[in-house]
Amino acid sequence: MRLKIFACVFSCIMFTGLLFAQETITVQPDDKVVTNEMPVSSKGEPLEKDLLKSIDLAANTLFSIKLNATNFDRYIRITSYSTNLDFVRFTRDKTNAFLTFTTLTPGIAKLNFQVDTEENIIKRYIYTINVTNGDAITDTNSTMFDAETTNEAPTTNDMIMDTNETVTNTTDTNTTNNTAATNATATNAANNTTQQQQTVTKTTQAEDNSEVALLFKSAEELKNMKDYDNAIISYNNVISQYPDSKYAVYSYFRVGDIYNLKKDYTNAFDTYKKASELKTANNNQKAAALYSMGVVRKVENNNQEAMKYFNDVIAKYPNTYSYGNAVYEIADSLKQMGKISDGLNMLEKSLASKEKFSKRADAMLLLAEIYETGNNNVRDFNKAYLTYNQYLSEYPNTSKTKYANDRKNFLSRNAVNIK
Repeated sequence: MRLKIFACVFSCIMFTGLLFAQETITVQPDDKVVTNEMPVSSKGEPLEKDLLKSIDLAANTLFSIKLNATNFDRYIRITSYSTNLDFVRFTRDKTNAFLTFTTLTPGIAKLNFQVDTEENIIKRYIYTINVTNGDAITDTNSTMFDAETTNEAPTTNDMIMDTNETVTNTTDTNTTNNTAATNATATNAANNTTQQQQTVTKTTQAEDNSEVALLFKSAEELKNMKDYDNAIISYNNVISQYPDSKYAVYSYFRVGDIYNLKKDYTNAFDTYKKASELKTANNNQKAAALYSMGVVRKVENNNQEAMKYFNDVIAKYPNTYSYGNAVYEIADSLKQMGKISDGLNMLEKSLASKEKFSKRADAMLLLAEIYETGNNNVRDFNKAYLTYNQYLSEYPNTSKTKYANDRKNFLSRNAVNIK
C-alpha cells in the first residue's frame, strides 16, 4: 500500500500512514530513548496510555523522534508545536519513521502528535521540551549520526561528524536544504584525494570485521543509556583494538561529544585534535574536527584561537560541509569585534555556492546586516532589502523571521532606490 502523506501548512498537520509494532523515541544529540511495550487493544480502543515525556535540550539543537513502523494503514498526525520549535523534515525507511525538529529560542516548548486511523485516535504523544541556554557545542554529533542512523553502526566512510552544525535554527528547518546537505556528503566524498581513497581501501578488512561493529554498537548502547564513563571506555577499546577502522574515527568524535556534554572542554578539544590528525579520516571528518576545535575554543571565549581553526577549515577544506559554517563563525566574530564589513566577501562567496550548510540562514541574515549597516564601501540598502527578502522566502518560520521582516519593512519605508 502506498505511503500516504498530506500536508496542511496553516494547521501544521502532516499525515503519514504507519502501523506500529512498538515505538522507539530517540532524541538527538542526547540520544534519549524510550521503548514502549508491545501494544494490545480491542478495535477502536487506545493501544496504550498516552505517552507524556519531558526532556531538556539546548537552544539550536536538532532532534529526531524515531518510531518503528511495519505497515501503512495508520497515520502520524502532528497536531501542534510551539513557536520555539521548527519542523525540519519527515523521513522513513522500511522499518522506521522519523520526525525531525530544531529547538529555537530558550523557553518551554510543546510538541504534540498522534497515531490514528481516519476514524479513531490510537495514541497521543505529548512532549514538553525545556529549551535551555546550553552551549551549542553539545550538538556536535548530528551529521555523523543523522536521525536516520541513530543507534545503528554507521555503514559508509563518507559519514561525517557534524560539529555544532546541524543544530542551528536555520538551514535545517528547511526540507530542501536538509536534502541538499545530505547529498553534499556524497559530493564532498568524491573530492577526496587519491591518497585518502587508498588509505580507506587499506582499512576495508578492519571495517568489515563484525567484532569491531559489535564493539562499537555496545559503546553506542552505553552512551544511549547515559552511562558515559563506560561508553568512553568502550569507544577507546574500539580505537585501541581497531585503529585503522572507520569505527575508530567515529569513536573519536563520540568521545569528544561526551566530553562536550559533560562540559569537559579540555578533553573534548584534545579528542577532536586527535580526530583531525587521523590518516583514516576523510576530508569531511578532518574539517569537522577542526571546526569542533574552533567551537570549543569559542565556548571558552578564546576567540583568537577559535578563528585560527575556522580559518584552517576554509583554507584546507573548502569543499566540505564545514566550510560554510566556518565562514559564518569568522564573519560573526568580526561583527563582535566591530569589523562587520570585513566579513562581506567571504559571506558572499559562501552563500553563492550551491553547497548547503546548517548556518546558511544565519550567514544570509548577517550578510543582509552588512549591506545595511556596513561602512560606505559595502553599504547597499537595495542589496540589504533583497537579502532580507530572500531570507524570509527561504526561512519563513525561524526565531529571526520577525527581525528580518522588520528590517525589510524599515528599509522599504525609509531607504531610497529600493527596487
